[in-house]
Amino acid sequence: MSEYIDFGKATIYDNADATEENRRPNLSGKIEVTRTIPAGTKLKIAGWYNKQGTVIKSVGMNLSAKSDEVGVVENSNSTEPSQSTAKDEDIPF
Repeated sequence: MSEYIDFGKATIYDNADATEENRRPNLSGKIEVTRTIPAGTKLKIAGWYNKQGTVIKSVGMNLSAKSDEVGVVENSNSTEPSQSTAKDEDIPF
């Protein structure tokens, strides 16, 4: 299993106030960043529906990156990833 670094979590909800006339977003939510994200890191987003019965109430998301891809900038002289790593076997990619 690959090693992943967890950078945070997010939840997004349906915005009942959104209409075509007021141009508000259909979905809105928050992201909680739990550690510094090095410049050049490409985060992966994984999402899970949070349902109440058959109704989707929100989408919970996890932000992560493969440990060997953290802080790697394409066409950069420095390709060293961040030193902090953690295993996250629950990420499906």
